[in-house]
Amino acid sequence: MVQITVSDELARQIAGASLPVVLVDSRGQELGQITRRTASPARAEARGDSTDDEWAEAKRQMEIYRREGGSFYTTKEVLDHLKSLEKG
Repeated sequence: MVQITVSDELARQIAGASLPVVLVDSRGQELGQITRRTASPARAEARGDSTDDEWAEAKRQMEIYRREGGSFYTTKEVLDHLKSLEKG
């Protein structure tokens, strides 16, 4: 990952803009886009937002739904079902 530090003024402009933000150089050539604000995994861990905790909560919720008679499908099963709908 590459980290680029911007000035406080530019950071305020980006934070206040509607997304996506298109970044261009002085000639107007597009360099990239900012499409959404997200925290990097390293920063999330530093704040204590562990993805392990999120996964554990997801598993806990799945167990609750299973006990209540809910159904779960694998990604492959869902994709196969969607493909079958396109053929029909």
